[in-house]
Amino acid sequence: MQKLYLTTVFHCNLNYSSIPVAKRKEVIDTCYWPFLRMAEKLGIRLGFEFSGTTLEIIKELDNALLEKIKQLWKDNKIEVIGSGYVQSIFPLIPADVNLRNLELGNEVYKKLLGKQPSIAFVNEQTYSAGLVELYKKAGYEAIIIDWANAIKYNDWPSDEQYSSGFVRGSREGNKVDESKIRVIWNNCVAFQKLQRYAYGQISLQEYLDYVLNNYSSKKNRCFLLYGNDIEIYNFRVRNPKNLSIAGGIKHDEIKRIEEALQALKNDERIEFIKPGDCLQKAASKNVFKVENAQYPIISKKQDKYNVTRWAVCGRENYKSNSLCYEAYYLLRELEAKNQTKESRQIMSEWWKSLIVSWASDYRTFTDDDKWNDFRKKLTELIESLKQEAKKNNISTDTQDLFAETILNNKKNNKSDNKKEESNKLIRIDEEKYVIETEKILLEIMGSKGGTIRKLVFKNVSDKPFVQHLPHGYFEDVSYSADFFSGHTIAFSGRDKLTDLGTAEMKVEEKTDGVKITAKNKMNDDIIVTKEYFVPYNHARVDVSLELDFIKAITPLTFRCFNINLNPEAFDRQSLYYRTINGGFDKETFPINSDFIKQGIPVELNITARHCLGATDGWLSLGDKDKELVITTNKALCYTAPLIDYETVRGKYFFRVQHSLCETDETTRTELKGKVKLFFSMAAAANAAKKDRTKNKNAKTKKKSKN
Repeated sequence: MQKLYLTTVFHCNLNYSSIPVAKRKEVIDTCYWPFLRMAEKLGIRLGFEFSGTTLEIIKELDNALLEKIKQLWKDNKIEVIGSGYVQSIFPLIPADVNLRNLELGNEVYKKLLGKQPSIAFVNEQTYSAGLVELYKKAGYEAIIIDWANAIKYNDWPSDEQYSSGFVRGSREGNKVDESKIRVIWNNCVAFQKLQRYAYGQISLQEYLDYVLNNYSSKKNRCFLLYGNDIEIYNFRVRNPKNLSIAGGIKHDEIKRIEEALQALKNDERIEFIKPGDCLQKAASKNVFKVENAQYPIISKKQDKYNVTRWAVCGRENYKSNSLCYEAYYLLRELEAKNQTKESRQIMSEWWKSLIVSWASDYRTFTDDDKWNDFRKKLTELIESLKQEAKKNNISTDTQDLFAETILNNKKNNKSDNKKEESNKLIRIDEEKYVIETEKILLEIMGSKGGTIRKLVFKNVSDKPFVQHLPHGYFEDVSYSADFFSGHTIAFSGRDKLTDLGTAEMKVEEKTDGVKITAKNKMNDDIIVTKEYFVPYNHARVDVSLELDFIKAITPLTFRCFNINLNPEAFDRQSLYYRTINGGFDKETFPINSDFIKQGIPVELNITARHCLGATDGWLSLGDKDKELVITTNKALCYTAPLIDYETVRGKYFFRVQHSLCETDETTRTELKGKVKLFFSMAAAANAAKKDRTKNKNAKTKKKSKN
């Protein structure tokens, strides 16, 4: 008889956003102990995932529970799954922070449990290809991610969800075969089914029928029955009497789960196994590329639970993420200059504090006391880092740190703006707001808020990379409006706000470059000042944006520096975008769809369905010959890039927006005072074009000799 092998991963996180610190012991008694006792009673080897901080809290509050976990794992009665020191959203965080998070978690596992787990549960199931190398470097054999979201834009056979193959990472070229890791598929529908049964929303028979529908009489299958939170059973904090999904606690939910597991165990077609056993019982050689241009960062459950939640929704997440990046840039500079044993020790503590500050649990339904304490500690960390930086003659200005760490760092991307070069001034037209240098032609429209009429990188192409697309450019009424670049679009209440009115303009020649300033209003209470700067020593355009909120607003969305590619400058067939989403390697996404809309609403109160991490501060849009590179200072002000692409009657519309705020059910963001942002645009010729140019020059040289 063939078997349906069932396994579980109960996600245990005492930092869970809405759990007050004072309630942690109650969670241990109400949730953790009953599930462990259930595993012993039923003789089922359940999987439990703990972050390092959760284990430390358990040791402090109930050491007997820690010893029970350790003993059950040692006796092979449960399996501990890893995740890192804290639960954080890796695709939104720089790679070296993520790797330190995993390594710090491993230290805790070894110290408190005696060994490191071999399987990792990807935090909040938010996966990007760049994470593969991180988990491999941290010593993990396999990761667990969500099948239902992985197949959203992939046409894979349904049967693959029951086997354990590989997912491919972001490495390219001759290293692509090295860049893979074993995968165990979670299933958000499956864990929601058990959740619904526990809450009394479906019957036991309905639940059993669902599970057994995954059985096959032809071959053995592995099925992850549950891979989600444990603290949602027999315990409530947020809206306990009217929790939308549960309707309050009506009965012993853990007892109902026990009854369901017992009923499944009694079926001869079913056998419960540890998560790690899936790697042997359902091994597959198939390698899957999960991510694509439509869905570069997968997450769990339905579209409303997308990655923008932790990026620019929540409670001032844009500000919290800005502060984390400021601390990160400071730490990188300090670490480069401090290599003594004493300095490494204090650096280690500062890195740990930053890792904790980047935890996802401070970015959703965090209770007030916990959130206030988080922001206080993060501010104190930055102050300590600034004091140390001053001792080491390191600038504490976020723009200086950004320039040193990202903008002028040749390791970050291949854009030609990384090297100093001559970019001499040719002309300035103060009436038409034009700057032309050896390598840049920039034209600004003062009548439309200081937006970009035309931006040409003459050192790469004679066609504008960025260009105003006038009314009627597209032969489709849906796209018949003007499409501008460099502007801001926001929605507050029922009002749409833009900065497209006539601006006060000023052109100034400086010793190191030329600056065009545009000043106007989004309304009487929001003043926008935009500065375009073309330096004489780099082939790039720097853009400083200041938003002055005279009165505070609570926007639904606030998207800055919208940039449209010129469809006539880039080859549609080889079009792509490229960035880094939490890993060390670049991720390239060919535009293989006619429709990519990351910024369209999921429903009325969910304003976006996706975003990019761009964790090294840059994003490039290009084709086989060239690319536009947009870099942003995430420490000055964090924004999340949104890709908007659609083919339109033989042409295409390709825009990137930089979101300061989006709305979902977690959002509590108020914009007030002055908010400053910085962007930079440069261009690069890709390898294919460079090779063709090199060969052409060689032939010309040879011909001239003859």
